[in-house]
Amino acid sequence: MSESGGMDLKGVVHLRINKVVELGAEAKFSPTEKIAKLPWRLEVLKSAGEDRHSPPTLAVYVCLMSVWSNWANKSNSWSCRAIVKFIIKSRELDFVRNFEHNFCAKQPFVNWTRLLDPGSGNYSSQDNKEYEDSSLEIEAQICVKEIIGYGVPTKEDQIFVNGNVFAVNKFLLAAHSPYFRAFFFEDRFRECQTQTFEINDKEVDVEMFGIMLSCIYPDNGKPNDNNVETILQLCDKYDLQVVKERCERFLIEGSQKCFVFKYRMAEQYGLSSLKCHCLNSINPNEFCARLLENIAEFSELNANSQKVLDFHLAKVSESEKSEQSLASILKIGLLMRQNAKK
Repeated sequence: MSESGGMDLKGVVHLRINKVVELGAEAKFSPTEKIAKLPWRLEVLKSAGEDRHSPPTLAVYVCLMSVWSNWANKSNSWSCRAIVKFIIKSRELDFVRNFEHNFCAKQPFVNWTRLLDPGSGNYSSQDNKEYEDSSLEIEAQICVKEIIGYGVPTKEDQIFVNGNVFAVNKFLLAAHSPYFRAFFFEDRFRECQTQTFEINDKEVDVEMFGIMLSCIYPDNGKPNDNNVETILQLCDKYDLQVVKERCERFLIEGSQKCFVFKYRMAEQYGLSSLKCHCLNSINPNEFCARLLENIAEFSELNANSQKVLDFHLAKVSESEKSEQSLASILKIGLLMRQNAKK
């Protein structure tokens, strides 16, 4: 989760309408709730139908109240990706809708509109009268997934890595990494007042170190297939869990790397969500199409990880009723690879 370590990332915004008839063109608002340090509220209003035979429309908005925040006046490039579950409870039926939305400066709200028609049949004035006399419980269950451009701290400190300088905010780094917390603030490393720091480690790729730092600010840097393994190595070394999670999400959602590479990353760096994703989405056709890549990656796994993967590949082959087990194909390919090296 970018820029949000330690926050409460889930919450509920709730609004009760005692009688639908009370709703008019003027909106009703819920109390504002802070979720992931951002102010959210519900807005509900009713508008007339398209014609006299149509029921009125209930418009429900969940709003990220950016105009109330000082940072919004300084930046128009912020965004917040969240999963929202709309729930409307009434006497007749409950309505539920789940979706993901990217709230941003240009559109800090999302709208769900439905007809105030109590049934699926033809609209009638009597039915609508009974419905408007009933109450509504409206809530939005919000889970914030990523925040970009919100409250980004200034980079007032410097780290020299093998002679190359990087501007950082030591408080942000310390919040995300026990390593940097000790590096910046424990007496045996540095005094708190110091703003210039030095790391001399010839094993560290300076360019990758900079990319790793930029991934803390997701509007500045993102992992890709060319650098994700090196970034994960550095995240392990410097205990940057927030960047490791970004790499894991990239490997699940955006990477074009072969199956066994992703599985190896999951095993090597303790990426449990990625491991579950790999084992639950084995595609035999794709696996065989990239067999040489998968064999090369399989050879890099330790013996225990190879056994676990063999077991799951065998299960997939059994369920698919394949003529030859994927695990057997992999073992034969690995043996041929080993013989070719001799």
